[in-house]
Amino acid sequence: MKTEIPMPEEVETFFWYDGPILYSAQILGQLRLVTLIKFGDNESIYMVSSPSEAQMRDMAENRVPLRDVSDTGPFYRMTIEDFTMTTCLEEVDGWPEGMLPDPGVLLSLDTTPAQSS
Repeated sequence: MKTEIPMPEEVETFFWYDGPILYSAQILGQLRLVTLIKFGDNESIYMVSSPSEAQMRDMAENRVPLRDVSDTGPFYRMTIEDFTMTTCLEEVDGWPEGMLPDPGVLLSLDTTPAQSS
């Protein structure tokens, strides 16, 4: 059942490209991970996962793959209508098939220059 909620405020943005793609937000009284999965003409759809704050910190510091943190329930689908900014949340069983991040992918690339021998 979809429930209208206030637009969540971003706590920390992990990835931004013309808008928030991956961020944390307070939703239903808990810090949750929010991932854009579809940007459409009239609405944007996000998957909301429920990792612990320690898991999110580990993800941000590249110690845990995105998939491990994203695949932590309970899960919600959040839709935001583009023109009205109406935000709805619906609890779901998990991520849509094939939409989880690939195994082993970290939040950011290691940009440390290689040491020459």
